[in-house]
Amino acid sequence: MDDAVAALLRGDVVVLPTETVYGLAATFDNVEKIFELKGRDADKVLQVLVPDATWLERLGDPSGEAKAVASAFWPGPLTLVVKARADTPAAVIKDGGVGVRVPANDETRAILARVGAVAASSANRSGEPTPNTIDAIEALFGSGVAVYVNAGEIRGTGSTVVDMTKDEPRLIREGPISFDRVKDVVKQSI
Repeated sequence: MDDAVAALLRGDVVVLPTETVYGLAATFDNVEKIFELKGRDADKVLQVLVPDATWLERLGDPSGEAKAVASAFWPGPLTLVVKARADTPAAVIKDGGVGVRVPANDETRAILARVGAVAASSANRSGEPTPNTIDAIEALFGSGVAVYVNAGEIRGTGSTVVDMTKDEPRLIREGPISFDRVKDVVKQSI
């Protein structure tokens, strides 16, 4: 854990486990390294992994419904897109929104508690499946990644991604949490 914290703070990329997949992570001023490793177009936005729900308001201007959804499902496999604050780094904003997630992996949250929010994307080459073991991920990225945090085999899919920037929530990607469950929480919060 100390090695991962030190690597992130010096500007390196690390691989962090979540409950869904392994992810490439870097501080906001080093996001280009993630794009280079993945071979991903820089016009695609990265999500932000945070240690706890208080970061939703540090990075964005969430509605009451968005806060209720975060409370219901975090930590967990849900990324919420909320209106970005003016001081949120441009590297993680797209169309005025920022995607925020509190992963359910305890070790990753402990690292984030020491580093703060990081930009992240699944640990794969753009357009390809995400390997589910550290050995396979290390074979892809080698020394391009400073630290690999190993949580064993992870057999999941990407998080559910819901846009909460408008009056009605909009599903961007279905994942482990169904959109119907999210909509139920929104209805109950009104």
